[in-house]
Amino acid sequence: TAMSARMTVRDPHARRETLALLAMLAVAYLPQLGAVTGAARPEEKYNMSVSAEMHRLGEWATPTLDGQPWFYKPPLLYWLERVTYSLSAATPFTARLPAALAAIALALLSGFIARRLGVSRMHTTLLTAGSLGLYLNGRLAITDSLLALGLAGAFACLWEAHQREASRWVVAAGAMLGVAVLAKGPVAGVIVLGGAAAFTLLREGRPAVDPLLRPGAIALAGVAALAVSAPWYVLMYLRHGQRFFDFFFVQMNVDRFRTPWRVESLGVLWGGLLLTLVPWLPLAIAGLVNALRRAHRRSPRSLFALSWAFSVMLTFSIPAQKFVHYSLPAAPAFALLVALLYAEAGDSRLLRRANAAMAVLFGLMVVVGLVATRVLPVIPALLTSAAAAVGVVATMKHRPALAAASGLAILALALGWLTPAAGSSPWPDSPVPQRPLYAWREPPGLLEFASGRDLVWIREPGQLDAALQSGGLVWMHERDFPGPPWAVIAEAPMMRGDVKPAEVLEAFRVGSLQPLMGRVVIVGRPTP
Repeated sequence: TAMSARMTVRDPHARRETLALLAMLAVAYLPQLGAVTGAARPEEKYNMSVSAEMHRLGEWATPTLDGQPWFYKPPLLYWLERVTYSLSAATPFTARLPAALAAIALALLSGFIARRLGVSRMHTTLLTAGSLGLYLNGRLAITDSLLALGLAGAFACLWEAHQREASRWVVAAGAMLGVAVLAKGPVAGVIVLGGAAAFTLLREGRPAVDPLLRPGAIALAGVAALAVSAPWYVLMYLRHGQRFFDFFFVQMNVDRFRTPWRVESLGVLWGGLLLTLVPWLPLAIAGLVNALRRAHRRSPRSLFALSWAFSVMLTFSIPAQKFVHYSLPAAPAFALLVALLYAEAGDSRLLRRANAAMAVLFGLMVVVGLVATRVLPVIPALLTSAAAAVGVVATMKHRPALAAASGLAILALALGWLTPAAGSSPWPDSPVPQRPLYAWREPPGLLEFASGRDLVWIREPGQLDAALQSGGLVWMHERDFPGPPWAVIAEAPMMRGDVKPAEVLEAFRVGSLQPLMGRVVIVGRPTP
């Protein structure tokens, strides 16, 4: 097995395929990465603020925001952002680059795992990269693609331990688990342990001395995980004592499992999985059905992908608080299920129905792209429609890798090019007077990058009054404008977050995004 692996790595065709995939992923993920006119999330703005402040202060250990310790997340993303800031400058591009590179690495790693499982490497790589959840979150300065990469690395090592019957791969899985714990927190340990236990205990044909059940290997894996992740946690406890422990471990982790559980939040998580797997959701459902049908045979390949997927989803189903993007680490496992479907189901009715649904879905995307030219930039919208048309043909011609590439192209065109082209900057184009600047209720990281100026984050009404009374200028949403005696010094259009369906219809009727737009304003004392 080891000899065949080395031969595969040295295969010129494999190297060319790797370079081709790397080029495709770079073209899809990196252009417009630093656009402040594209998609963003509140969590991203906090992360940008924290890493920029750490960089400004020369701090590597304690994350801070406005000079106060910020323990909502472990430091791996902040560290990587600090590295990219040091290589260039603190910009939206360098802030998002670590997450984007992690997303690209995750897609390539999923392809490597697919090859080790004996299924299509290119198909799996493109499916993973072309999932809506990874593309959206992998191009933002948030921790999810780093967590998914660490978990994928751990599961890849577990499969190698199974294939090679070698304990060293169990230890390597522990080290990758440590990376995931540094990216998101101890919940990564629950996911990996749950998935490893399910895969180990349910599959058939285990060797007499299973490396995944050797106490020594398990103990060394725990040591490896702690060696990677524990030093930062210990240092934070030594520096900040019970305050760190109570906030990070108790409030941000344990309490989320103790608060009342609600069915509605479960819908958010599992509904989020459906969104994560767009545009190849029909194939993911068919792949899941195929694997469940084969589960009674205790097939190692199917059980491995199922254990990975359900360990993610079931772990995040337990706490009361759930978010849509929590399903992202399951995307590579579902991509493997799709690749297994093509490898195992052949010309089955299940696969034919899934392909028919995909053809219909691609056809709808063609129509949506054409209709979108009414209100959105024409060329990116038409190119998106053309990519969807290629997807229709590829699906009908049974070219799964080309269809997956079409799905990735649709996301790259619609979200990587079209959204920034139709969006607007959160900072006005008009000159803003050189007076102290404040950001009302929104962390200033993205605003600082967009404006090239320092802003102070204020959240209390008293802070707002004091900032305005002292002659400062305050960035805020138009809905928060306090009115006279203060004036709007500058403004910028901004897509509203509370858009109603009737307003979308009105936008198409008038051929403009104006019905969907609001304003952000710079407020201050009127200039004499």
